Amino acid sequence: MRQLFSIAIVALSAVSIASKQEQGAIRDPTNIVEQVIRKLDDERIQAQIHADTSALERIYADDFIGAGPSGTVRTKPKVISDFTSGDLKFQSITTDDVRVRAYENAAVGTGRSTMD
Repeated sequence: MRQLFSIAIVALSAVSIASKQEQGAIRDPTNIVEQVIRKLDDERIQAQIHADTSALERIYADDFIGAGPSGTVRTKPKVISDFTSGDLKFQSITTDDVRVRAYENAAVGTGRSTMD
């Protein structure tokens, strides 16, 4: 069964991201943030496919709120519980039209996910 989800993910501190970069390197901070967000989203997808609850605990913000295709609101504990109980299983997840916008101390990724 395929389901489309809108994804909105992750707020990160730009300062902590920038501090992890090599000293003296001249880089576009927006591009660095985008790369980090995309990598984190890839990790989230793999954690969901493999029901890796420890990774999901690390990746999802404590105040995460998501809406499923039926409009059901899910919090971080509910998402973790769904994977732990086996109520939610994915064989594959693909994303389309992913855009990342970086702000002063946060980033927002949006796009569409197709999940089997």
